Amino acid sequence: MLKKVLFLLGKANIGGIERMVIDLFKYMNKYKKTLGIDPYFVIFCEEGVLLKELKGEKNLYFLYSGKNRKIKTISVDFYFKLRKLIKEIKPNILHFHSYPVDFIGVISSLGLKVKRIAHIHNFHFIGGKKRIRKYRFISKYIDGFIYVSKAVMENVDPLYNAYCSRREVLYNFIVPERIENLLRQESISRKEIGIPEKATIFCFVGRLTDNKNILNLIKAMSYLKDKKDLYLLLVGGGKLEEKAKNLAKELKLANIIFIGPTSNPFKYLKISDVFVLPSIIEGLGIAHLEAMYLGLPSLISENVPSKEIAYDASLISGTSPESIAKGMEILYKHKDMRDTLGAKAKEIVKEFFIDKYLQRLYEIYMDL
Repeated sequence: MLKKVLFLLGKANIGGIERMVIDLFKYMNKYKKTLGIDPYFVIFCEEGVLLKELKGEKNLYFLYSGKNRKIKTISVDFYFKLRKLIKEIKPNILHFHSYPVDFIGVISSLGLKVKRIAHIHNFHFIGGKKRIRKYRFISKYIDGFIYVSKAVMENVDPLYNAYCSRREVLYNFIVPERIENLLRQESISRKEIGIPEKATIFCFVGRLTDNKNILNLIKAMSYLKDKKDLYLLLVGGGKLEEKAKNLAKELKLANIIFIGPTSNPFKYLKISDVFVLPSIIEGLGIAHLEAMYLGLPSLISENVPSKEIAYDASLISGTSPESIAKGMEILYKHKDMRDTLGAKAKEIVKEFFIDKYLQRLYEIYMDL
């Protein structure tokens, strides 16, 4: 008999967590007989641009339809709706992704015969005392914690986990066939976005937010104004988008191109020379793994945990504009270094394809 696993997620917005869970669910649905897992998926609010990718998928449920519904632990109706649905599906395992989904999920399932996994994707919220208290309380009813990196586990587990003895590090994954399909469907040339063919392009992919250190990345470009053929692509949107654009104008940085949010960042990575991620705080960026798959060397900050697996394929910088600029200049000047790091990236990333990820995840499920 297939083991029923119910994934729980808040919304289907563009983001690393959402991308990962949706890919995981779709892949499991496609190969469930081979994997021995029957996946179910509950999204609390029917909202987000990634919903189109779930069209036609079986075992997909929403607690609420429509936009702008906030997910709060004080919203009692979520608990009743979710408990009713869990009783109906009768899963063997509940697999929670991100707060407050895990808190609501644990409380909703108390007294039911089910195992619970809390998947911790980041640690930039660990400073909230209320959240820490809530996690410590529900850890008594959680059967396993999964962390996306050693750095996240070492920082979060002592705060969140007061009772659960099962804790695992499971690095994120990529789906090569999804990347290849999107590249076949759509491509772009440097000329189309106004970049000379022989230019050196650094590409950032992610949300334009404080924790991604996006403003310091833009300031770093002001130290490189004399490099007329050095360009920076910013692929993504976020709360700092307008501020970032204004800063680029203020510093008169013509070589920064704002692409905006997209469901196909690969066409921009494909025409780039270096992936850059100067985050102040990071879980384990899937965008970094995707860039590695495309053979890009990376410039990442010392705070990016994917250095645990991609140290030999990356140049490490600090988070200040000066340090980022220094790293960019090194990779700009030394194509041989870029080639060496890029070749290493393609080799390393093979260990983080979704099929190998699922082998390990299946072992975790079986050990509960």
